[in-house]
Amino acid sequence: MSDEMRLAKENDAEMNQAFKNARATFKFFWRELMWERRRIVPAMIMSNVKVCCEDPPEQAAQHGRGAGHMWISEVGFDGRTISGTLLNEPAWLVSYKQGQPLSLPAIKISDWMYVY
Repeated sequence: MSDEMRLAKENDAEMNQAFKNARATFKFFWRELMWERRRIVPAMIMSNVKVCCEDPPEQAAQHGRGAGHMWISEVGFDGRTISGTLLNEPAWLVSYKQGQPLSLPAIKISDWMYVY
């Protein structure tokens, strides 16, 4: 896995479609995670969700970037809100720290993955 960061424009149609697809298929991720949590012997190696995190406007104005997409682990979902622990160290966002708990609206989901 690469540590290289890639920046996309806010109006990038391909990326926006990928984010939409991630939200549309999230139900399959959640189903697998719920099955995994019922297993006596866990089989899943990892399960993470990427979310769009945003600094408040006054902080975003200081560094010129208001959002970043980062991974969370220990994923929870209540039907509206995605929660977990931030895996990434933010490159420019100042409102977030690696290891902090997060809780965001499900519309902020931008990707997901699990590995067996």
